[in-house]
Amino acid sequence: MKQTIVVVGNGMVGQRFVECAVQQGLHQTHRIVVIGEEHRVAYDRVRLSAYFDGSTADDLALTSHDWFVDNSITLRLGCKVASIDRMRSVVTVTEETATGLVAHADPLHFDHLVLATGSYPFVPPIPGVDAPGVFVYRTIEDLE
Repeated sequence: MKQTIVVVGNGMVGQRFVECAVQQGLHQTHRIVVIGEEHRVAYDRVRLSAYFDGSTADDLALTSHDWFVDNSITLRLGCKVASIDRMRSVVTVTEETATGLVAHADPLHFDHLVLATGSYPFVPPIPGVDAPGVFVYRTIEDLE
């Protein structure tokens, strides 16, 4: 039975890890599962401002759904890891409905766990930061 590599995070770093794993042939010897909170494949967050100049989400995408299928990698988008049990080597994956309710929680065994969860933007505590028209963007959805 193949060992399982679980990658938590489908951002730029998680995607780069998976690309390197494929280059090394790990997708043939291991089961790889990628869990991403967003509902789209990894994209270039550094270039998000190009969205204002007319670039599309597809232009910013680092890969496609087909790439995961072609490389026998399981991609679970719109999911979160609610807990990690290191003693049992299990992550609990939750998927939310459109109303924000947890649809289900699945335990997922791992032999190797990669945490590539990214970060959130720092908003300095300055007057007016909560004023109308002031916002922080980190995702394509924030820009939309």
